[in-house]
Amino acid sequence: MAIEFKVEAQVKLQLKSERVAEVILQALMPEVKNQPTQRVTISLKREHSCLFLTFKADSTSALRAAVNSYLRWILSLSEVLSLIEATTNKSG
Repeated sequence: MAIEFKVEAQVKLQLKSERVAEVILQALMPEVKNQPTQRVTISLKREHSCLFLTFKADSTSALRAAVNSYLRWILSLSEVLSLIEATTNKSG
């Protein structure tokens, strides 16, 4: 039986550069391809330096959990990339 998705959220994130957007996209793709639950589906795409995420879920709580997880991962990845860049700029 197919799950009926009742709620949807779309998120557009403008990132620092196309390179950062691509690195984050590639880092998240394993999660998108192997979603741990059927209660939520996530699609992810990049256009230039923007990431577009679409979440569809069977409940608002499932939607909220998925959105929060992905936004936290993106924030963490952005912070790591910034630290790497800062360290590289200091030493180079």
